[in-house]
Amino acid sequence: MSMEVTQENQTAVVRLGVVDQVEATFSRHDDDTKRWLRKIAALARGRRLRAPLVVGLVALRGLEPNGGSRRHHRVRRRPRPTSTVRCIALCVGGAHALVYQPGAPWEPLTGATGRIQFDRNKMRELSAFLGDARVTVACLGADDAAAKLAASWGLHVAGLTDLRRLVERAYGREVEASVHVDGRVEKRRVSVRGLDVEGMAALVLGQEMQPEKTPAKVAQADWGSPHVYDSRDELMYAVRDAYLCFEIAARCLQKLGAAVA
Repeated sequence: MSMEVTQENQTAVVRLGVVDQVEATFSRHDDDTKRWLRKIAALARGRRLRAPLVVGLVALRGLEPNGGSRRHHRVRRRPRPTSTVRCIALCVGGAHALVYQPGAPWEPLTGATGRIQFDRNKMRELSAFLGDARVTVACLGADDAAAKLAASWGLHVAGLTDLRRLVERAYGREVEASVHVDGRVEKRRVSVRGLDVEGMAALVLGQEMQPEKTPAKVAQADWGSPHVYDSRDELMYAVRDAYLCFEIAARCLQKLGAAVA
């Protein structure tokens, strides 16, 4: 996997495997997000889509500052994940991705509920896009992501579909998968509920996509940090995971006999 950044770090081409590549846009402001959404709408109109649009969604959390407060830093301890979503990654059509981290001068403390006060980000177009029931939005841990996006961002995702439940419908609750046992790989029956996104990709996409595990440093990234866009690894894996959510959902829907745009 590699990423070629262009246009002052606002767009990039992320190459996944030998053939697949995704054009990614990195946004902190409504204007960039509007342009991306309008481009997706134009592509949909140009191809005269007759089937529901499928979107992969990844909800990325921030970390609390040392001391558990944005204002006080007297107690130094390892930051913990907050209960708020601070960034999202979307993938449409397996070729176009958006990573959106709206600027926020204030957010609730860990465990608190309430809206984040975003800086000049109204999200009207994004709200309309995700609130369209004709758009199928596939996400890992969909119920939790929907609750957090509603509480923290004020966004309602109308066509949200949980990725694990979708895989269960297409393949059954237990599947044969490759597992590591005592340093060797064995085929065993495992529960779909226990598969992560890489495991589901290996099951559904097969030899086309054998993604590596997300590095611990990337998995623990602070998506509330103003410097997160400086890290290529974080951005690449965010795009990759949104792409995998899309591809897995599209393949499962096709297997179930549904038309996919």
